[in-house]
Amino acid sequence: MKKQLWDGLGRFSYDNRWLIPGLAIASSVAQFILSKLIVAISFVAVLSFVLFLSALWSVAKQSNAVRPEIVDGDSADEKPVEMEAPSLPIGIDDSKVGEGIEISSLPEATDDSSPADDAEARYMEISTELADKGDVKSLQALYETEMAKTASDEERNKKRAWFEYAYVHAGDSGRTSESLESLKKMVEDRLAPQENILTFYAGALAILGETDGAIGALLQYSELFTLNDRVSALLNAADYYGKSGRHDEGIALLTPILSNRDVDDTQRAEAWKYIGDGVKARTPMQAMASYERALKLSPANTAARFSLAYLYSKHGFHILARYHYGVTYNANLAVPTATNNLGACLVALELPGRGFAMYNRAGEEGSALAWANMAHMLIEAGDFERAKQCIEKGAALSDSEDRIISARESLATVIKTESERAEKLNNDAVLLRAAMADALDAPAIDLNRMSGTWKLDDEREIVLTAAGDTLSGKDSKKKNLVTLTLKDGELAAGVRPSEFEPMVHGFAYCKDDQIVLLLSEVSRDTERIVRLSRSGSHAHLALGAAVSAEGSSG
Repeated sequence: MKKQLWDGLGRFSYDNRWLIPGLAIASSVAQFILSKLIVAISFVAVLSFVLFLSALWSVAKQSNAVRPEIVDGDSADEKPVEMEAPSLPIGIDDSKVGEGIEISSLPEATDDSSPADDAEARYMEISTELADKGDVKSLQALYETEMAKTASDEERNKKRAWFEYAYVHAGDSGRTSESLESLKKMVEDRLAPQENILTFYAGALAILGETDGAIGALLQYSELFTLNDRVSALLNAADYYGKSGRHDEGIALLTPILSNRDVDDTQRAEAWKYIGDGVKARTPMQAMASYERALKLSPANTAARFSLAYLYSKHGFHILARYHYGVTYNANLAVPTATNNLGACLVALELPGRGFAMYNRAGEEGSALAWANMAHMLIEAGDFERAKQCIEKGAALSDSEDRIISARESLATVIKTESERAEKLNNDAVLLRAAMADALDAPAIDLNRMSGTWKLDDEREIVLTAAGDTLSGKDSKKKNLVTLTLKDGELAAGVRPSEFEPMVHGFAYCKDDQIVLLLSEVSRDTERIVRLSRSGSHAHLALGAAVSAEGSSG
């Protein structure tokens, strides 16, 4: 039995005589591949870490730079938003384009409005000016004139409703109640155009501070309208919610509209824009998505496009911001604030020439902020005379503009600083030339004279040790401070012994009881006179505070 077992094992070993060496080879190959894989993974990890640090450094540099300023668009006067130039000034105009303004009121590439549209806009503009002044008498005269030349019942109803609204706006206590009742009756009688009359009625209630009443009227009476007119009423109601700080209620009101394909695309786009406006302060990424959906439904929605471009720019998506501002600009729909903001995007994208051109155009079109952005760029470039001209042009438009004020202050500070620095450099030159003359006439220095313990102005002690033509320095904690080499009176030094390039060039010489070092610190573009003198039981190292001329790369 044992013999058979041993015979079997022997045959197995003979038949598989290559198995064990094969397994050994396979194991070696696997270990080799694994080791290389570990090296590769380690390399990738190190590279990723380096790239991460590089990215952080870039962000840090960018955050420390002076950025241009742009405008967002939420100001009470509903102006467009403006920006300033990146890495120079900061200034974006945050008065929103189209907030509460119909797209038709913005400039168009082509004018296809009818004479009737122009006439309507004209009487509304004049009556608004009269209402603002409270001139009810002139308002009444205009109303009678307009009604006399209007034949159609629908147009007469519309004008009547508008002027009743204007009377309420004028604040005439004798007519307010009468006008409000008149508007309400027109709504209840379902006079055409229903949607316009209801809008004026709700507006009158809002003027009187009855925001909830305005919303209630829009929701109640809009049920009688056709779908699109009803949606217009809901959009107006949501707008009142927003103006009273209740955006969430407005969003809830409009949400059913978003997926209703029977609703006109332009109205659904307005609903998405409203949502973007409501959430942009809390969740800007969600707001960006809402504006993009609005533009997908209605690419002509200039207000949504401007708001989207502003958000993109504010959160660092300058390429996307440039695209949307550019669409508006290329379609000749841009207002000065949009042109200014486009300039800021271009500067942020390192296209300063094109950015400057946009600032110039926006400034000529009436943007004080654009002139301020240009002024900051020119100050940075050292063109003070042109910067002053830009500040004057901006101040003529808006002397209270913050960026104009900061540009004026910055220019004054820079001019003063340069003047003081120039005077100091003149004085430093006298001292440096005197020290250089002494260095040329002084006897050669012996580094051994510099060995020993020295005391700095801040009471720290350093120990200098001479060895041949090299002088090493350590502080009291044994940390290496500097390594000096001296040959034929010429001095070179490194901040650390491991530095390959000299960080200091200069001369060393003796004068009276002092050792004088005349140094140029290469890394900082700084020239210094360093004097070492005996002081009590310690040597005293006095840095020449009178001479410390630092260049632009310091």
